[in-house]
Amino acid sequence: MERHLGGLERQFHQQNLIGSTHMCGTLRFQGIFDEERLRQAVKAISIAYPLLRTSVVADPYLRFSLQDALPEIPVAFIDREDDEHWRRVVEKELIRQFKPGEGLAYFHVLRGKDAFDIIFTVNHCVVDGLTAGLVCRNLLLSYNGEAIKPEALQTSMEARFPRIFRGVIGWLLTLRFIWSLIRLGPSLQVGTADLTYNTLSQGFTFHKPKELNRLARERGSNLFAVISAVILQSVYELYGKSEVEPVSLNTPVSLRPGIGASVDEFGVFLAGHIAVYKVQKNTDTWALAKECYETLNKGLKKGNPFLLAKLASGPRKPRIVEVKPNISDRRPTINISNMGRVEPFPLMGTAAVTEHRAAAAQSVRDPFAFTLVSYQGRMFIDLQSSEEKLGRDQSLTLIRTVEKNLDRLLQP
Repeated sequence: MERHLGGLERQFHQQNLIGSTHMCGTLRFQGIFDEERLRQAVKAISIAYPLLRTSVVADPYLRFSLQDALPEIPVAFIDREDDEHWRRVVEKELIRQFKPGEGLAYFHVLRGKDAFDIIFTVNHCVVDGLTAGLVCRNLLLSYNGEAIKPEALQTSMEARFPRIFRGVIGWLLTLRFIWSLIRLGPSLQVGTADLTYNTLSQGFTFHKPKELNRLARERGSNLFAVISAVILQSVYELYGKSEVEPVSLNTPVSLRPGIGASVDEFGVFLAGHIAVYKVQKNTDTWALAKECYETLNKGLKKGNPFLLAKLASGPRKPRIVEVKPNISDRRPTINISNMGRVEPFPLMGTAAVTEHRAAAAQSVRDPFAFTLVSYQGRMFIDLQSSEEKLGRDQSLTLIRTVEKNLDRLLQP
């Protein structure tokens, strides 16, 4: 079960040495649970996914190692204080330091009288957001006594790239791609130059994603594109200083279809797509949404996420990363992760999942990141922001501005 880290896995590992890019998946339940059955389910997950119990070591290349691994993933049971308790746990978990011998994952269970929350924290160097949701789904199946059969551990995604993105041709395409990134030019920057060491969590529930998606489709885009447009405009509304501002958007996208990875396969299978949009006060939201939709599709067709994944590869040997506290005008203004529409989770005994929330800490340079999850007819929009760069008040203003501007689109 041991193997060397892939390129993007190494990059996430390096980032975690100086900050944190963990993933947190939260399942919110109505009902009750049996603690001993849940402990047994965690044991089953620990056996099914041994990589979650490993540590990252060097020999001299970075690899996942089961040496001194924990017998099972740790789980903490805590009395639920209030309905927002899970956010306070997430804020601490996003910056958890997984030391050698401590594994790469952790479960928290917030138990209440007739409601409870399960929070799954996992180092981003071993999974992406979709994989974190898969682990949570299998936890519920195991609790119900169902056998889980995860896909066998495969090689890292870079080894499975389409041939055109490897070898000499692959690097020629990469050089051309680098030039296209240079031509994007600088973009609007938000927040101070302070590095991020603490992450805040805020968000809201959007109750009419189907209606908004229908309107977006009628105008040549889709739900994610129009929400991206609203976030771009909201950032301009709060932070734009010029009549026209270039606002950079980084959108993680799944590479599973492109490398032949199944929906049940465990690991990191994502890359990013970067684009710069010109935003001004009178920008039409629907026109901007169509531009977002078309730009992303063109980038996917050209394979830009594969090329960006190659550029984001971290070093094979461990090294100390030094990040100076200065503002780069090439830092992405906005990061938005879209988990898409999540299929209903099975019951956990008699308890039902009412909400599925996702969170990902940003790098030490980025001021904030949005995560979107559609579940059972609602969309959960959460903002993870830098306490050092923005602070709680500015972050709250940003998320409320996005909510206000989304609601405005649905007004007659």
